[in-house]
Amino acid sequence: ERSVDVRAARLHDRLKKINKVLIILDDIWEEHDLDALGIPSVDKNKGLKILMTSRRLEVLKSMRSQKSLPIDILKEDEAWNLFKIVAGPIAERSDLQSKAIKVAQKCAGLPIAIATVAKALKHKENSHEWEDALEQL
Repeated sequence: ERSVDVRAARLHDRLKKINKVLIILDDIWEEHDLDALGIPSVDKNKGLKILMTSRRLEVLKSMRSQKSLPIDILKEDEAWNLFKIVAGPIAERSDLQSKAIKVAQKCAGLPIAIATVAKALKHKENSHEWEDALEQL
């Protein structure tokens, strides 16, 4: 078993040897010390790019993001289309479609939520399972 510090040092050394690398930090809720995680400074490694996503702009600012691009939630029709793509034909099955639409709406236009829930329900044939999902959202 290795300590976090040892793993961070190994990651740091490995990333410094790579000419071009993209690191994606998704759905960040609080500030993280990238150096402590083993991610070298972008200033010192020109081939390193870091893409961070967060619902909290202040978190990105505190982590010294260079650019911020606000992204809106999906419109209702876009959300439903994404849900259908991920869930597959079952989402439009006559006995489940109304529940599927409600489930997609409960995901509030958030692509990750839509994709996660749709994937979880993709093979659920029983309408009770869809009702349970709706209640849990």
